[in-house]
Amino acid sequence: MFKMLKYNIIQNDSVFKIGSDAFLLGSIAQFLNPSFLIDVGTGSGVLSLILASRYPEISILALDKERAAAHCAESNINLNGLNDRIVVKQQDFLDSGYLPTNPVSGIICNPPFYHAHDTLAMKLAHARQEITFNMDDFLAKCKKLFSHSLKLH
Repeated sequence: MFKMLKYNIIQNDSVFKIGSDAFLLGSIAQFLNPSFLIDVGTGSGVLSLILASRYPEISILALDKERAAAHCAESNINLNGLNDRIVVKQQDFLDSGYLPTNPVSGIICNPPFYHAHDTLAMKLAHARQEITFNMDDFLAKCKKLFSHSLKLH
């Protein structure tokens, strides 16, 4: 366990370890008057915790398709007493039938950053490699969730 801001974070050996990129992304991501955000591929839930700290009025849906990651994120959310603002679900964001019921203010994702042919231990490869993640599919799904024009930064 380690401390981040005012939160305690548990890391699990079966979930990709938190890196500096997650802290940087969580610190620089900006949303205009957000009320409901989706954290896609939440892992340990660190982005949700950072955003909950930066935007005290928002609700967050933290999704991860991997059971171990969803469990780790849920543990961290509960440990820090934010289960009233952050809901964790084991769910693949790209599933064709999945759409959230709330209007979406924004989506945050720390996507895989290696192509599938790069070598890493396969146990956690999906968290860093484009094995099951497709950026085009991700962006198409994001576009469906926004009634206003989608801006990417």
